[in-house]
Amino acid sequence: MIDAIRTPLLIAISVAWFSFTSASSAFAEPSLDPTCSVINEAYRNTRSTPQYSQVLYEVRPDGQQLAFLEARFSGSVLYERYAGKGEKWSKPTTVDWRLADSNGPKFSACKLVTRPTKDVTWGSYYTAVWIGGWFKADAEIWLTGDGLRFQKLQRRFRGEGQFKFQVAMETFNYDAVQPGAPTDDQVDQSKTAFPH
Repeated sequence: MIDAIRTPLLIAISVAWFSFTSASSAFAEPSLDPTCSVINEAYRNTRSTPQYSQVLYEVRPDGQQLAFLEARFSGSVLYERYAGKGEKWSKPTTVDWRLADSNGPKFSACKLVTRPTKDVTWGSYYTAVWIGGWFKADAEIWLTGDGLRFQKLQRRFRGEGQFKFQVAMETFNYDAVQPGAPTDDQVDQSKTAFPH
C-alpha cells in the first residue's frame, strides 16, 4: 500500500522538478560569445570605473556628429541630460549593466580590425553585433590605449533604432579631474534618465 502511494508521489515530484528546471533554464542568462572576451572585459571595466562621463552623439549621413545626451556615472548611479540645452540633470538612477539579457549577449561576432599604433591615442578597434533589449545594431568599438576600457562605441541600428536617429556614437571620458555627480541644485528630481 505504501509503495502504491510512494511511486505516484515520486513521479509527481520528478515531473514538477523537471518542469521547474526546464523553466529556469529557459529564463537563464544566455552564454557570452567567446569571440567577444576582450570586448566584454573592457565593457565590465568601463562600467565598474568609479567615476566617468559619457556623451552620446547623433551621427548624420554626412558624418557630422551632434551631441544628444550627456551622462555622468558615479559607481552604478547614472545622471543624464540632453546635451547643450543647459537643462538640469535627471534624478539619480541605479543602472544594472549586464553583458546579456533574454535577447542574447550584448556583444557577439566580435572581430579585431586594427591594433593600436604609436600615432593614435586609442587602442584596438573592433566590430561586433550589439543587442540591447529588442534593439540590434552593427557596432564599432575603439578601446583605450591600454585596451582596458571603451574609448568610443558607434552603433548603426538595424531597423528601428533606440533613438530618433539610426547611428549613435558614444565617447567615454575617464579624466580624474572631471566633475563628479551633480550637486542637488543641478538635479531635477522629477526628471528620469533616458531608457537604457
